[in-house]
Amino acid sequence: TSAPGESWHTSGGIVQAENATFRNNRKAVEFLSYADTVAGNAIRDNLSDFTRCTFTIDDNNLFAANDTTFDTHVSLWDVKGVTFKGCTFTNATTDNSAEKRFAIYAEDAGFIVKAQCDTALSDFTGLCRCPADKASYCQFSGFRWAVRASTTGNAYPLRVDEALFSNNGTGVLLSGNNHATVTHCDFDLDSQPGSVVNGTGLHMTGCTGYLVEENDFHRTVLTNPFTYRGIRVIGSGNSANLLYRNSFSHLHHGIRAEGNNGGQKKQVGLEFRCNTFQDGMYDISIDAGASVARQQGSASEGADNHFSGTTASSLHNAGSESVDYYHNGASLDLVPYSPTSNFTVWGNAAANPCQSTLCN
Repeated sequence: TSAPGESWHTSGGIVQAENATFRNNRKAVEFLSYADTVAGNAIRDNLSDFTRCTFTIDDNNLFAANDTTFDTHVSLWDVKGVTFKGCTFTNATTDNSAEKRFAIYAEDAGFIVKAQCDTALSDFTGLCRCPADKASYCQFSGFRWAVRASTTGNAYPLRVDEALFSNNGTGVLLSGNNHATVTHCDFDLDSQPGSVVNGTGLHMTGCTGYLVEENDFHRTVLTNPFTYRGIRVIGSGNSANLLYRNSFSHLHHGIRAEGNNGGQKKQVGLEFRCNTFQDGMYDISIDAGASVARQQGSASEGADNHFSGTTASSLHNAGSESVDYYHNGASLDLVPYSPTSNFTVWGNAAANPCQSTLCN
């Protein structure tokens, strides 16, 4: 909220909505710069949250009559910790020439997207996730970029957990966001809205320190000529980053690495461990001029990605740097299919237990 006349320096306020519907708004909710600073200059999470709310636009909007177009359902600027639990975001317009825009657009902002659980987890001994029959998941459908976040100033954390993405050009697009969390999400890449012809689940540019684990990126069949990517990662830098325990099926590129993602030392940079690839074209693909950690896994613990039904190459490296890839070799699907010559494959590594890190 802000004072009349767009007095940006007066922004602030708390919005808590439950079971509300925001329909056919150019922009349903806008958060402007605000920090709740406590002792030691620590910034507390915003108290605003949205629970089981519906954000939607359809053909009954008045955009054209007012000479405007859809912007985004929710925009966030320089705020921390706004939470969305079990909300639905849709763009159901049928004008394919229109820009499908965003569900959530964030600049220098941190936010949380997660499931709403209808019971306390303490009711279920040993579980750290809400049982499916008790959970309401956030859903995103019909956008060119469903969630788009960029950071050039305040590095507030963001988390997208247990969200469902379908019929989007890109599910989650992150730029410069350090320590972002994307976990337990389902990215259905079977269709894209409007004139969008390529699909990507998670796109990260200039991000590092991220936690990307136990997400599912899938299509029903592998089709041409358009390109579908599960994860596209560009320029993670030389820090030790990891893509872990994700699954990919019927995609042209399960994981595609571009730009500098490490490689100056053996195990410094981006690694791929314990992921599962099924019926894809290129499972792990490194572009020309790109780099990743030069050692994937080790003799004491293999990378142990699983490959089945690959049509072109499980490990495709179009770059000039050689990469050592270690796996246990105990089962056929641990053996990469048709790796390029600049991958040296070692099949005698100790097994990777591939245990989840998310419930610890």
